[in-house]
Amino acid sequence: MTQITHDIFKFTLDLDNKTAELSGLIDKNQEIDSIIVNETIFYECDEYTVKKIGNSAFAYCRTLRSVFLPNTIECIGEHAFIDCTRLSSIILPKGLKSIEHGAFIRCGSLTALQLPESITNLGAHLFQECYALHSVNIPENITEICKATFHCCQSLRSVNIPSTVKYIGEKAFDGCALLTSITIPDSVKNIGKRAFKNCSSLANVTIPNSVMSIEYGVFRGCSSLKSITIPNTVTRIERSAFRECSSLTSFIIPNSVTRIGGLAFASCSSLKSVTIPNNVTRIGDRTFSGCSSLAAVVIPNSVTSMGDGVFRECSSLISVTIPNSVTSIGKNTFRECLSLVSIIIPENAMSIGVGAFSCCSSLISINIPNSLTSIDDGAFYACTSLKEITYQGTKEQWNMINFGKGWISFSHKKSIYCADGEIE
Repeated sequence: MTQITHDIFKFTLDLDNKTAELSGLIDKNQEIDSIIVNETIFYECDEYTVKKIGNSAFAYCRTLRSVFLPNTIECIGEHAFIDCTRLSSIILPKGLKSIEHGAFIRCGSLTALQLPESITNLGAHLFQECYALHSVNIPENITEICKATFHCCQSLRSVNIPSTVKYIGEKAFDGCALLTSITIPDSVKNIGKRAFKNCSSLANVTIPNSVMSIEYGVFRGCSSLKSITIPNTVTRIERSAFRECSSLTSFIIPNSVTRIGGLAFASCSSLKSVTIPNNVTRIGDRTFSGCSSLAAVVIPNSVTSMGDGVFRECSSLISVTIPNSVTSIGKNTFRECLSLVSIIIPENAMSIGVGAFSCCSSLISINIPNSLTSIDDGAFYACTSLKEITYQGTKEQWNMINFGKGWISFSHKKSIYCADGEIE
């Protein structure tokens, strides 16, 4: 490779193939308004075709407003135009094949871009923080939308994902606050973590049958999301998948799902109903915490494990059915469920965790099975309306239970009834 200068540019020449890479400006501090790159340059009487814009070639050229690239360019290198904050116009060549990692990061004045159909590769973080970008096409040859490609493109309103795309990468559209709708084609097999996080204008989404899991935080903070269709191919809804989707009113979890991750629906403040299928075996920590409109829940018999705080701060929850397959009520499971009036602890339950029903101020009665061996600290603390506890075992069995510190508030009179009489 040979390094030369020509006009205001530096080039790297491939003497064997007679090709050139534009590697940057001779004077990195030169203030330049526009750039026109020629198709060829001459060196020692030989002609070299300009094929690539090199890595960081025009990085931090904050006065650059327009760029014209010739049709000979096949590749734009990593960070080629990063932080070109005034760049508003660039014409991409028809033969362009690849735009590499972070080429246009923080090009905050770029409003629209026409990507030629010849492109087969779009790198990660490509248009990250291009705050003014409102329109961009994705060519038919693209198979992957890489990590953070459109991260924080706050003006992006719509994107057409072609049927060739198989993967949508992590944080691909994270923070696209004006994105109102998106069609995910059947070709997509995987949607990465936080792919649509904080797309606060996104109103409806249909997940194709090709997807098998809803990954961590995919739709977190999609506060306008009212409708989402999940296919029967999905087996897992991962942690925080729909957290803070505050416009979501109902949700049908398909029968194929076996696991619901922690915080999956946390702070979905408009969620009134949710259907949990019979194949779910575990509900993770704080899955429905802060779902302040949720009034009733039926937990199927398939569930054997519930994490801590599953229904914490579900202030409208009146009715909940816990199956006998559940053997423990975890820490803070129903804490601050202010509307919960009564609860039946499942027959096989062995423990009630710390603060499990604390601050359930409307709770009047509890039914406890004789299988129970421990009630932990503050389990029924500040249950100010609690008047009656019914225990299925004898007084002797009751006295054998391991009671934690302050398991209940004794400031108000409560009756504890066992199978052989009342506890005095």
